[in-house]
Amino acid sequence: MQRIKLVALDLDGTLLNSNKQVTDESRKMLYKAAEKGIEIVPCTGRFFGGMPENVRKFPFLHYAITVNGASVYDVVEKKEIYSSCIPWEKAIEVIEYIETLPCPLVYDAYIDNWGWMNRHMQEHVDPFGPDPHYLKMLKTFRTPVENLADFIADKKRGVQKLQIYMLPSEVKAHKAEYMKMISDQFPWLAVTSSVVNNIEMNYAEANKGAALMALAEHLGISREQVAAFGDGSNDLTMIKAAGFGVSMENGVPELRDMAEYVTRNNDHEGIAFGFRKFLK
Repeated sequence: MQRIKLVALDLDGTLLNSNKQVTDESRKMLYKAAEKGIEIVPCTGRFFGGMPENVRKFPFLHYAITVNGASVYDVVEKKEIYSSCIPWEKAIEVIEYIETLPCPLVYDAYIDNWGWMNRHMQEHVDPFGPDPHYLKMLKTFRTPVENLADFIADKKRGVQKLQIYMLPSEVKAHKAEYMKMISDQFPWLAVTSSVVNNIEMNYAEANKGAALMALAEHLGISREQVAAFGDGSNDLTMIKAAGFGVSMENGVPELRDMAEYVTRNNDHEGIAFGFRKFLK
């Protein structure tokens, strides 16, 4: 294995434990890696401001890959160095299609590194956020608008991500079906998931793997010098792109099958344990 110079870390289900915290042991490993000159790069479906403050405030943090790869953000210069958004007209087409799906749903959009949601949906979002931490995000990091499609048409700005949330009781019956239906209807979308009851839609060119390689090229780092840790289907592209891909034990089966290494789960020091594979 070549010397690792960059490590990309998914957040939810990977770096963060079930209480949405970075454990002390994982924190020590991150600092140790940073001291050796390794770039530590959060790689998340969240936008930068929606990342936990203790992660955003890591003193060694220089870059973040956000919104499933729709944006690579230079934390020091406070500017975007890579982006790939759904054209606003196409985003409206997707919303109109989502509205035809029969089971109860709420949805939102990320635009300009912030979340937006129909007001009536946000007011009735509680049943769609069974995890209290995730529910808090839906209420705190989403600005309500009267009609999301009209709002997008008025702004005429690219959409970084669209998300659907379904009732937990509907996941088994409809989630896989809806993901396939959306993919078939809109082949220019990348359709993934990061939590049990959500579906995430990015522009096909916007994925964690493409963004990770764009950042590596920007820094003059080869693929073989990149490691990545993840657990969800939205991490598949970066695990495949990285020279050394690590799945959490709690990762989805296809991710575990693809990874070079499977570490412990996110509640049992999976990050710290995995880092020991290449941090000598």
